[in-house]
Amino acid sequence: MRCFNGLMLVVAMTLLIPLSLNAGGFKDERAPFDKSSYKRTMWSHANPWFPPDKSRTYAGGGPDFSWQKYNSDDVRKWKEVALRCKPYGLNGLQIEATVDGGSGWVEVLKTALAGFKEAGNGFMAMPFLSIVCEDARLPELLVKRFDTLMPELKTHPNVMRIDGHPVVAVYVGMRHPVPTWREAIAKVEAKHGRMIWLIDMGEINVVNPGKSLGEWLPEYMPVFDGITQYNWGSGNDLQLQWNKEAAAFFAANCPGKIFETAVNNTHTVYFHYGGLAPNFTARFRELWETALKSKADSITLTNFNDTYENSRVFPSYEMDDVLLRISQHELARLNSKPFPASPSPELYLSNYTSVLLGQPLRFEVLGFPLAGKDKRVEIQLDLCSGAGAILHSFPKREMTLDGLRAETFEASSTDFADQRAVQPKLRWHLLRDGQNGDSGLLPQTNIVTSLRPHLLWWTRALKNMIRLSSGGAWSLNDKTPGQTAVYPSSGTGFILSDAQSNCNGSPGDSNTGGGWVRILRNGREIQSFGNWDLKFAWPIAMPNPGGSLDWYNLELENGNGCRYLSPPIWVMTNERPGKVRIPIWCAQDGAIRDFEVEAARVPFFQYDCDRNTGRLLYDASGYNHHGSLGGGHLAYTAYRHEHIGLVDPGNAAFPKHVVDNDGRGCLAFDGNSFAMIQGGTAFPYASTYEVSVKPDAIGKRQGILGAANNQINLYLLEDGRIEASRTGVVEGEGGRPPQGGPSTTAKIVSATALKSGKWARLTVVYDLRKLALYVDGKFQGDAPLSPVRDAEWINVMVLGGTCGFPYNPKDYFTGKIRNARFYGRNLAPHEFLKN
Repeated sequence: MRCFNGLMLVVAMTLLIPLSLNAGGFKDERAPFDKSSYKRTMWSHANPWFPPDKSRTYAGGGPDFSWQKYNSDDVRKWKEVALRCKPYGLNGLQIEATVDGGSGWVEVLKTALAGFKEAGNGFMAMPFLSIVCEDARLPELLVKRFDTLMPELKTHPNVMRIDGHPVVAVYVGMRHPVPTWREAIAKVEAKHGRMIWLIDMGEINVVNPGKSLGEWLPEYMPVFDGITQYNWGSGNDLQLQWNKEAAAFFAANCPGKIFETAVNNTHTVYFHYGGLAPNFTARFRELWETALKSKADSITLTNFNDTYENSRVFPSYEMDDVLLRISQHELARLNSKPFPASPSPELYLSNYTSVLLGQPLRFEVLGFPLAGKDKRVEIQLDLCSGAGAILHSFPKREMTLDGLRAETFEASSTDFADQRAVQPKLRWHLLRDGQNGDSGLLPQTNIVTSLRPHLLWWTRALKNMIRLSSGGAWSLNDKTPGQTAVYPSSGTGFILSDAQSNCNGSPGDSNTGGGWVRILRNGREIQSFGNWDLKFAWPIAMPNPGGSLDWYNLELENGNGCRYLSPPIWVMTNERPGKVRIPIWCAQDGAIRDFEVEAARVPFFQYDCDRNTGRLLYDASGYNHHGSLGGGHLAYTAYRHEHIGLVDPGNAAFPKHVVDNDGRGCLAFDGNSFAMIQGGTAFPYASTYEVSVKPDAIGKRQGILGAANNQINLYLLEDGRIEASRTGVVEGEGGRPPQGGPSTTAKIVSATALKSGKWARLTVVYDLRKLALYVDGKFQGDAPLSPVRDAEWINVMVLGGTCGFPYNPKDYFTGKIRNARFYGRNLAPHEFLKN
């Protein structure tokens, strides 16, 4: 039985007295408030464990590195955030604080508030409470969390308050029933006073599948003051439906409560590729249109700087400031205010960081309003080699920049199959006065085979580009952009650069040039130093690429956030020379055709298991695509297929490294242990999966190898035979059902049976036409199977079992495993590994 003391009970009962009853029977238990100060505001969520100053060499920095070098002082860092973001119209951040134990990241919220206060521009914050606990503990834990949030919520000048009451957002609050919330809110307010509570509706389809928003709102709105949204998985159609239902409900029942809608930029989750496919800024712009139609009180932008969920509202290296600039433009429309038009074309160009061979190369040119009467600008997009040669020019197009405008371009990647990458270059011509300009070579789109290393895209603002006024030549071990250097046996590279820029440094500096030089490998910083320009000679320690293909760039950045990125120089060993044939599913006509590509462009991952590497499943291929023994995951897949930074694998059972009686190392699985490889691992198209196994006993069905989307499943059957299968798809983009009809499955059972205590080599090959199984190199049979696009989603793999969605192991194996290799091509039998 729960009870209050006398004073608490009186206060609580006062707050919960029904205050209104409309004709439809809606009973509002909350006191009214004046929401006018909150209307027309714009917010973004911020996960405190992903601050904006992650290093480009550190795992958590992922790809979304923020502008420039931040002040090492945490308060001043958040001050800079406020100074950079407020001019775009962002009012503040909803900063996550957990409720179910520990410090809950409250110290980050308080530090951010201190920085916002120093900024002096009114940038605000509110807590975004993340709650995962038993219902019975919610009131107690919520009170404790507010004990730590005070007194800032009541007194800090940068906390968002309405009528003097702090605004509090609650993430996925419908995981707890209304009676629990009624009690919890009463207890908090009895101790700390009135709050304005906004409950997140962004994951209602996850928490309450099949239940509409119109059904959900009448339950929770009597005890809450409004809704907010954190939408990482909703498409535009669902958002449109939610907004329509919410607007109708609030208008009919509680117009004084807050209706906050979302504009979602979270596309995909790194460690299993779930989510929605990136489409440059198109989806973001569509959702802004949906938000404007909703007549909502306020808007949130999901998400500020969370690399874990591929969110990048905050200005980043890859996407510049385009999302905030779009938001600034749309907010001006919402408030019927003029947008600050530019006297010369303000253009942005977007291109994917990588495109699978066979799928379209796509580009987007975005233009913001142009000042003056004649707003026409002519643009031309070129695709160039790393050496600067034009490979293809799209026809010229005219844009009328009387608002936010976009043009998209598309080419077949198969027309560039011999190119490792293409670099876009945008030229423009202002029709009214003949002004001309160009972007120079913009960041490359790698044309990859077998698997997209990441689902990312660049957007670069031409206004933020550093241009070189002289020189520009640079070399790595005497090779220049577009050329290939052979990895030196010493592991030392020598960079010679002689380039002078034409822009100013930090504000107040009279020197010309940059400020920071970065040396990038595969798009990620490996070294940086202060220098006014790209004029230097420097040795670097080069990681061995193994069987992979590396690329290096130089980057120059000044204190104003402008930068220059050089074309790449490639580095490879001679481990995989020459060319190979690989079947490609061509998007333009659906045909499957064979292409010759460099062998080094085909990814593979190899887990020899021959050494004791602790909880690390070591990848010896050169891609550094390591796995984890037991639970947990390596969450950051960064700039190729490699995982950067370890996450504690936890207490899950894991295989032990042992030395077999043949004197060689291997992993011993005990029927309850497993190894996991996250990120992009299971190949969606042409592929080969190999593994050596030594079962302890025959007699039950055991999983040996499996992928979360069933691109591969390998079982040891009760009679010792091997079953290999591949299913068309289990989960599509955004967790949707399979697209293009029912999924199909190819299944093969071997004629050869394994014996306990004996090593056997298992190989499964898929060539886009059929699935084939081999035991010790001997063909066991095949089955027809066509490819499906949704196999590109959800690529996690489990060794020593099979894999549930998205990365839960099952069907454990008992025995020993070594020499697992996953190859992004259909290998011929003579190319298989041997025991």
